[in-house]
Amino acid sequence: MTQDQFKDFQQAAQKGEVPDAQNPIFLFSSTNSALLLQLAKGELDARALACIEMMNRGLSVIDGSYVGFAKAEELFNSIL
Repeated sequence: MTQDQFKDFQQAAQKGEVPDAQNPIFLFSSTNSALLLQLAKGELDARALACIEMMNRGLSVIDGSYVGFAKAEELFNSIL
């Protein structure tokens, strides 16, 4: 995310145009600082963690639709 994109989301939040739960600038607001540092240093793969969470919810990593747990795992394994 660029600084301009960040500012756009910040303005959208201030205007109430984007719910906080859907605003990416708040994604890590409750993340422990040690974990945040690991993400910033590239020691943790945020993309892989997001894909695993989607799989655990039974969601497609392709389009976010509910596909069930077995299919979600199959799709997860096909992209990582």
